[in-house]
Amino acid sequence: LNKMSAIYTGKSVATGVCSTVIPGLAKYPSVPFKIEYNIPIANADVSLAKDEETGAVSVGNGIWTRCWTRRADITTKMACYEEAMKSNYGFAFSESTGVCLIYSGITDPSKIRLDKYNSETRLTKHNPCQQQSQTRWFT
Repeated sequence: LNKMSAIYTGKSVATGVCSTVIPGLAKYPSVPFKIEYNIPIANADVSLAKDEETGAVSVGNGIWTRCWTRRADITTKMACYEEAMKSNYGFAFSESTGVCLIYSGITDPSKIRLDKYNSETRLTKHNPCQQQSQTRWFT
């Protein structure tokens, strides 16, 4: 049913009849198979995704909507990071505009799933905010 490293399984469906390998065949009888690459991430090294200045892990170029509080009084990335670490679990900072957003809607660190953030759709679906059904990833 599945291709297994150079082993011929002989059937295309579990209830089918085996296609016999006989002398003189130019090749093995063909069998349909499906390759799946959906390996769970375990013990991931996030060092390449860390910000050099703050040590925070970057999850993408965007923000989660309805999950943050803008801090107009903070104008540097490090100050934004330090304020976020006082009582919350995340922040977003724009280098070009100097805008600091603190994710006040993230209150449970167990909801932060770095292994799930590999696309914009999954960033929305697995967001860590309290109002999960109303929060979207916006770029």
